[in-house]
Parts: sequence; C-alpha cells; structure tokens
Amino acid sequence: MNLLCPSCQKMLQVPEQYAGQQMRCPLCNSTFTVPPLPDAPNLAPSPPPPAPAPGAAEVYPLADDHTQPPPPSTAPPPLPSPTRAPAPPSPPPPVGDYTKLRSIVISPRVVPWIAPIALLVLFVLTFFPWAGKGSYSRNAWNLGFDTGGSALFVIYDLLVVFALLVEIVNFLMEMKVIPDVPALSAIRPWRAVIVLGFAGTAYVLLTLHLVVKLFDEGNIWLSFWGWLATWIHFIAVISLLLEVWLQLRGPTRPPPRIDIHS
Repeated sequence: MNLLCPSCQKMLQVPEQYAGQQMRCPLCNSTFTVPPLPDAPNLAPSPPPPAPAPGAAEVYPLADDHTQPPPPSTAPPPLPSPTRAPAPPSPPPPVGDYTKLRSIVISPRVVPWIAPIALLVLFVLTFFPWAGKGSYSRNAWNLGFDTGGSALFVIYDLLVVFALLVEIVNFLMEMKVIPDVPALSAIRPWRAVIVLGFAGTAYVLLTLHLVVKLFDEGNIWLSFWGWLATWIHFIAVISLLLEVWLQLRGPTRPPPRIDIHS
C-alpha cells in the first residue's frame, strides 16, 4: 500500500504485513505509524495501484527491514591526536681542553729525498765563506786544506763528499741512468745506513770543533753561511735517521704520524 510520509510529504510504498507497526522513512529518517488494514471478508489481493499521473509525487519503496536504524550517535567527535613536538636537537659534543688537531705524517716516499737535497745544498755551501770577512774570509775547504788549517775540517770535507757521492749513485740507479750492477744492488738496502755513517760522523766532527773553539776563544766564529750549512747538515742527519727507522719498521706497517693538539 502507498502512504504519505507526514514529515517529508513523500509517497512511500509499504508492504501490508507492516500494518499497525512503526516504520522509518528512508528519505527523511523520521518515524511514523503505518495505519492498520480494514477488515476484509476475503483475502484476495487488492488490485495494483494506478500509475501516478504526470507530475504526481514519486512513490518510494520502503525497505523490508522494519528494524529501526540506531539513532545517530551523540558522542563528541574524537579529538585530533596531539601533534608530537619535534625532538630537541642533540647537544653539541663536549669541548675539552683541545679543540684543534693537526697531524704530521712521516711519509716513506718523501723522507728518502730530503737527505740528497740537503747534502747537495751542504756541498754548495762549503764554497761560501764560513769564517772571516772580506779578503780574510775562509770557506770549509780553506779551513781544512790551507796553511794552518785544521785536520778536523779535512776529514769533514771528505766525509761530506763521500756521503754526496753515495746519494748521487743511488739517485742515478733509481732513475735507471746507471744499470743495475749486482755489487751495487746488494748495498742499496743499506744506502741510508752508509750515508748516515758518512754524514753523521762529519756532523759530530763539526760539532766537536765548534765546542773546542767555544771553550778556547769564548765565542763561535761561524758566519751566516757557516750557520746555515750547520743547520742544513743537521736536517740531512735527521732525515737519514728517519729513513733508517722507516726501513726497520718495514713497508707493511702504516706510516707514523705525529698529532699536535692546539
């Protein structure tokens, strides 16, 4: 049967089996009571309702499920989840007494070249005046081989020449200018030790001569070129000591490093 919804005034189609019961409008969700059917002597089905005229209200079928839908929930909407505050930045690492670190690596590829260069510069400086001024100036060769020269300087000059010659021969062999001779190849691993023997002995003799003159005359008579040659000689001896030390460490170990905190 067709009923008019009292709330939305829409025509609804309700099955007869729900007569006398409460139903809910599927359009406006309002509740109304279906009127009971009149008593009829026979149970013959009623003729179908006439088709609605044009422009008439539309008829909406009512669902067979007469159970009332649950009332709308009156619970408050869920609160939005609180946004998590960003984590505070991690504190900087504690600063100790030292804030800077500098490292000096003793490279096995650089150290072997310091001594040859230093000995070559030292040999050149032997021709510069080490003592005196003007016409009275004397170089390392005059101090040894001139009249009144010192035997210490004679030995010193010869040791410097021998050390430089060994370095030159080794350099020419490294550059393949001189072919590998079995006799020379056998002493190549001991080159630094041999040169250190010559250069170290010469430096000890020079230092001994300066100390003796200091106690005899009360001063050190070397000129600027003499002092420069002395320091260059010292650098050559130190580099040779480092080279011997690196050879004793072996090529498999990492190069030594000196850390300086500032």
